[in-house]
Amino acid sequence: MNTNKKLLSNYLEDHPEIKFLEAMTVDISGVLRGKRLVREEFEGLSSEGLKVCRSAALLDFSGTPPPELGLGTEDGDPDCLAFGNLGSIVPVPWLKSPTAQLLMSLVETDGSACLLDPRNILRSIEEKFEELNFRPVVATELEFYLARENDSGVIIPIRGSVPGTSYDQQGIQFGALEDLWDIDEFLVSVYRACDQQNIPARAALSEFAPGQFEINLSHISDAVLACDHAVLLKRLIKGVAREYGLTATFMSKPFSQEVGSGLHIHLSLLNGKGENIFSCDSGAPPPATSQNLKYAIAGLQASMAQSMAIFAPTANSYRRFVPGAYAPVNTAWGYNHRAVSLRIPPSNHRNTRIEHRSAGADANPYLVMSAVLAGVHHGIINELPADEMVHAGEIYDPEMGDLPCTWDEAIISLEKNTILKNYFPKNYLDYFSIVKRSEYNHFQREVSDRDYAWYLKLA
Repeated sequence: MNTNKKLLSNYLEDHPEIKFLEAMTVDISGVLRGKRLVREEFEGLSSEGLKVCRSAALLDFSGTPPPELGLGTEDGDPDCLAFGNLGSIVPVPWLKSPTAQLLMSLVETDGSACLLDPRNILRSIEEKFEELNFRPVVATELEFYLARENDSGVIIPIRGSVPGTSYDQQGIQFGALEDLWDIDEFLVSVYRACDQQNIPARAALSEFAPGQFEINLSHISDAVLACDHAVLLKRLIKGVAREYGLTATFMSKPFSQEVGSGLHIHLSLLNGKGENIFSCDSGAPPPATSQNLKYAIAGLQASMAQSMAIFAPTANSYRRFVPGAYAPVNTAWGYNHRAVSLRIPPSNHRNTRIEHRSAGADANPYLVMSAVLAGVHHGIINELPADEMVHAGEIYDPEMGDLPCTWDEAIISLEKNTILKNYFPKNYLDYFSIVKRSEYNHFQREVSDRDYAWYLKLA
């Protein structure tokens, strides 16, 4: 009996109540898509895998492969296969039906990894660090809003209440534990589900806007698994929110008057001895750093403009980049400073790391992590020089600088990239640009309520 078949057999024996299995893959936008199988179909996963349309890896946010790709239409939409570690099946506790879930990777019919799969792309970039005898240690931080519809049909963020009254609490109320009290049952359900799904959820925080929250994830030495945790946590939070009559959204900027939501990447590198190569040789804690950290910073600075379409992949993403709102709009780096894109958090000697703050919560974590690791690798192998560090407490007026500040400019910058093409599979960034250009063109053609408000009467 092969390993996967044994793992599946053990799970079904331990969980006789499970009737359905949601087998999922990740598309180019970071959306989980797949099939719900009935119990009689589970066994096929351990032998022949799951047949999946190749074009499903390249769907836009409307769930459609753009016709400009020529994939899914002109090529006959061939299948590839999806396989997962059947020991990673976990329950879906927010559903009433007895359902489990499994995250899978795409494989070509010849048995090779399908390089349209973001998980496989990230794994291939991790291998470049293995060649240097380095191992990335990473974690993701995701911000999100809990929202509801008001009596006028407008989507608004939830607000903490004033106990014993019908009044909403006013103000930002950053770090208000009372706001966590108001969603205590929701948080208990989230943490319970995380335990059941082996997602290492840690501290919860009421963020810098009403209804905005963050749940941290543990640092681990497996970049693909760290991103698995991120996409599965997003799915879990959305699923649990439904139980409470709420919408959880990871849009970058769902509310114009409130701050946006980011996807922050924390990254350090260990050598073959398990030593953090970003730590200062003297053993001093940050702001003291190593030369390797400065090389990594320089690589991230060099690749940031061409990576912006990955960090900010939607029209809404660019509404987040407002100076003074903790959404960095620059290539600066600094110690303990939140106005820079590349922050060195306070830590001890062993935990010296880079916090990459550019990406929005709507971005694909695997592709963001791939672009970040590509920049770090590029900087280290070429020993690029970083510019001057911004110091803690320093008055710093961030400017957009050389970063593209619109969706169109970001797509053009990606199309002209000189660094990322050395790390991503052949044609993949072309496919990404085509998908995003198609979305951009559709967005630009939409006639919005703003058009009517400004132009209908007077134009």
